[in-house]
Amino acid sequence: MQVSIIVPVYNSADYLPLCIESLQAQSLLDYEILLVDDGSTDVTGSICDSYIGKDSRIKVFHQPNNGLSEARNFGLREATGEYVLFVDSDDWIAYNTCNLLYQRAKETDADIVLTTMSYWNNDNTSYKIGEKSVLFSQDVILNGGYCLHEMLKTGCYTPMVCGNLYRKQFLDSFHLFFEGRIHEDERFSPMAYYYAERVVYLSGDFYFYRQHEDSIMHNFKFKDRMLALVDISEGLYAFTVSQDDKEKMCKRDLCSLLWLAGSLYLRALKLNGSLLREGEEERLADWNTSNFQQFKGSLTKENWEWLEDLEILLLEHQKKNCYISQCSNDKRQLFIFSCESIGNKYGVGTYLRQLMQCFDLKEWMVCIVSLYASVKEHSLEEKDGIFYFSIPYNSSNVVSKGKDSTESRYYKSVFYFLTSHVRYRKVFCHFNFVHVYELAMLFKQKLNSINVFTLHYMGWSFDLLGDRETLEYALVNANDDNEKYLKMEFEKEQRFMTECCDKVITIARHSYDTVRTLYKIPESKLVLIPNALQDEYFERTPEEVKQLRQKYGFGNNERLLIFAGRLNPVKGVIELIKAFKFLQEEMPDVRLIISGDGDFKHCFEAASPYWSQIVFTGFILKEQLFELYAIADIGIAPSLHEEFGYVVLEMMMNKLPVIVSSSTGLKEIMDEGKYGVLVDMSNDDRITRLKDIIIDWFKCTGNNKKYKELGRLRFEREYSLDIFKERMKKLYNNI
Repeated sequence: MQVSIIVPVYNSADYLPLCIESLQAQSLLDYEILLVDDGSTDVTGSICDSYIGKDSRIKVFHQPNNGLSEARNFGLREATGEYVLFVDSDDWIAYNTCNLLYQRAKETDADIVLTTMSYWNNDNTSYKIGEKSVLFSQDVILNGGYCLHEMLKTGCYTPMVCGNLYRKQFLDSFHLFFEGRIHEDERFSPMAYYYAERVVYLSGDFYFYRQHEDSIMHNFKFKDRMLALVDISEGLYAFTVSQDDKEKMCKRDLCSLLWLAGSLYLRALKLNGSLLREGEEERLADWNTSNFQQFKGSLTKENWEWLEDLEILLLEHQKKNCYISQCSNDKRQLFIFSCESIGNKYGVGTYLRQLMQCFDLKEWMVCIVSLYASVKEHSLEEKDGIFYFSIPYNSSNVVSKGKDSTESRYYKSVFYFLTSHVRYRKVFCHFNFVHVYELAMLFKQKLNSINVFTLHYMGWSFDLLGDRETLEYALVNANDDNEKYLKMEFEKEQRFMTECCDKVITIARHSYDTVRTLYKIPESKLVLIPNALQDEYFERTPEEVKQLRQKYGFGNNERLLIFAGRLNPVKGVIELIKAFKFLQEEMPDVRLIISGDGDFKHCFEAASPYWSQIVFTGFILKEQLFELYAIADIGIAPSLHEEFGYVVLEMMMNKLPVIVSSSTGLKEIMDEGKYGVLVDMSNDDRITRLKDIIIDWFKCTGNNKKYKELGRLRFEREYSLDIFKERMKKLYNNI
């Protein structure tokens, strides 16, 4: 067993499930979870027992209430792991905590692996403590005594053991265990550092400590805490004076332990002052006992002054050097989710580029999250003030355990990874796909996030080419496998929008109406924000257009049609090629440019034998595509179905007249044909219709100038990025 996770449990029913979920989501494969119920008086014990038999990694123990220290000690005795990790039952850890800490421990043969800790308040504000980068670099291995001394000196010492990894043999060999009912870490940590030979540090967001009114520290009175600090202080001092061979205890270690003893004593005095300020009946003005008079008297004046000076120095360093990122109540954090396997389809990639421009980075922390990313490890990079997360799907790291599917475990690991990077109180999520139901619910339930969803497409609409009647029949009479699949996908979409989303953005009026009437999503949740583009058009002179035609090998008298997009049957590209072949019989001077990737094989077959008249460019850069728009006479978008149509917007933006199918999304952009020519691609004679409309276009000499200006005007009034920004800002400001 590589790692044993020891979890003392007491009356934490409200928080324990989240804690256990984070432990079950660990990417390390060889570990155990020890739940030690310390005599809980609520349903906590039953919650622990509910995991028995469901997850072989979880072991449950019950004992009478003896306090946190005894529960941890019990876990230490039962642990079989090479290393142990302590986690409190109301806290949680990132999905990769055990894996990365264990790797670091093995690489360095460490006795202790240190990390930082994030403190979380009830209002979702948080801050970090224990940042030790000032002391450690990637390859530094420190002696424990030296490490303690330097941490005290630099102000980055924290006594908490949770989140750190300890070699079990090291703890056993020096009989290191926990004592006392409170402040047990203050007693344990100095001795662990004193005996440790090899201490390393791993920077990252691994452990999340929840501060709330039910925690142990909130339930003990000031007096109890004060007396515990006194007891620990006396114990540390007694240890230093009891060493038989003073030469073996170097002055550095002596100073460190004496400083801690004195520091704890001063903290006790501060708690005494708090008691007086709180007005409790017990006044402890005469609290300085003979033991502490003896303690103070045993120190030389020089050492005592040094301790007091070092106390002041520590407080200064804690203010200056500790990495504290206190959450702002004003700034908001937004996670925008993409999926690499789908992002290039349906125009989602373009949409995200426009969306991220809608937020003022002084008011928002914008995070772009790429799921199922084609990278080996989780990565985070910052560029121009925006944070980019790439999270791969590694099946070896999300092996199904119990009832959890691999997909479920993946989304849990994504959630716990991202929560380690939550910096602000108000969390928003912008989803672009419905298959992330579990991830969206985790954010909503655990972080109270506000979830926004953009409906880029409806799965059934592509299968049925937008035929709503066929879908409605399948929803009522799902008999064959295809109809059952359609119904299942529809219900998945409906459930996601109903349960996960605070707002649903539709990109077209027809989508808005469908979601309202068919999916039964209330209008209070719906908002219509059509897609948009950054205006990148600039006028070219006739001479520049002539030069571009020469650049790409086209004659000045050739008439050019252009198609841009995926070479997919639903885009109508095969029908366009066939219509073009008939067109050649009447207009041999027309050329067809097909720009995009996809099914070239069937396109080549359909183009035979007119290969010389049809140019396939494959994928080209936007700059090249816009140059082709500049020299073309007509843009063609004959899609059999289209939810929206970024390509048509690009053409209109570039003053390229368009002929598009009367598919719902494109017809809406054209406003029933006011801003471009429509062709019905739903009938059997669609190829002939398309050919005839192209011929009519060229015969009507006024079409070119008319639709150039109308298309450009339509873009500026309805689909420019400035309008999109205004609509999106209004949505987010009013949620």
